[in-house]
Amino acid sequence: MDRELFAQRFGLAHARALELARCTVTNELPASIRFLLIPNASHSSDPLYDDETLFPEDTRPERAYVGPLTEDETVSWLWRQGKVPEWIDLAVLREDGQHCYIGLLCCGRFTGQDYLLYHQDEGYPPFHATPPRPPDGWQDLDQDGRFSLYWHD
Repeated sequence: MDRELFAQRFGLAHARALELARCTVTNELPASIRFLLIPNASHSSDPLYDDETLFPEDTRPERAYVGPLTEDETVSWLWRQGKVPEWIDLAVLREDGQHCYIGLLCCGRFTGQDYLLYHQDEGYPPFHATPPRPPDGWQDLDQDGRFSLYWHD
């Protein structure tokens, strides 16, 4: 995986995650973005395939975040000598008036092979942009309207 292509796809994906959040939450989301990573979120014990590589030393206790990181720091942390996580899920988690924080839940398997990357149909593999987690019982915007990022607090 080319670093420039990975960075470009990351830019598209986090822009989409921000767009989805702006459509669903009541919070004012700052333009300045920081990223919070949860590495090694997959727990596959299957044998490695092709060029897959694991980095067990990346694991954090109880899914603690790496970050906050800038966009360039995030790309540098995830892109490793041509290999990237096979899937990365993004969603806005919070804001503090200065920055909007996007969480990245990352696969523990890294590859340099495009065909092993998930979310091909979304146009920016390995990324999957989602809206923020809605309140329990929330159905949709028409029925329940927008919600606060902090509904669970």
